[in-house]
Amino acid sequence: MSTVWLVRDGTGGVCWCNCMDPIASLPNPAGCPWCGCGWLIGCARCRKCFTFARAVERKESAEEIVRLDLMGLNEGGPSEGKEPSKLLMSNTVAYFRSISSRLKVGLVYVHLDTKIIPVDVKYDSVSINGERRRHTFSELPHKIIARNKGSDFGALGDNDYWLGRKGYYAPKERQ
Repeated sequence: MSTVWLVRDGTGGVCWCNCMDPIASLPNPAGCPWCGCGWLIGCARCRKCFTFARAVERKESAEEIVRLDLMGLNEGGPSEGKEPSKLLMSNTVAYFRSISSRLKVGLVYVHLDTKIIPVDVKYDSVSINGERRRHTFSELPHKIIARNKGSDFGALGDNDYWLGRKGYYAPKERQ
């Protein structure tokens, strides 16, 4: 049985992962989202981040993908030398399935504030209720960051934006 999940799609925008088989970790509420954990996708293998991910059919089960992801984290991971608890696995697999069931094979996605958003869809504007705040954009900032080759993150890299002290501002377009 195959599972639909996300893998790194190219190296556009920010891409620190060099894995041969890069598979996305689950989005988590970010303690400091401006550092990238609130808007980049982590690799479940190396824990390094990338901007864009494509939905593909994987041969692994949901449980296998979740275990890979959890084993890379501090809670119950190899740093503690133990398997994730059954309760943690059960809850995380349910969360995984709630996301994977909405993915369409072949589409490219980005992460923002625990939400997985398709990039290939035409938006007049983008409005998202995230874990940290409500986001409203005329264009996904990830696309601008990719056009800038990752040189300016705009509001996504600003703690004042994430803490609600400043409104959204787009990354500056490079000339």
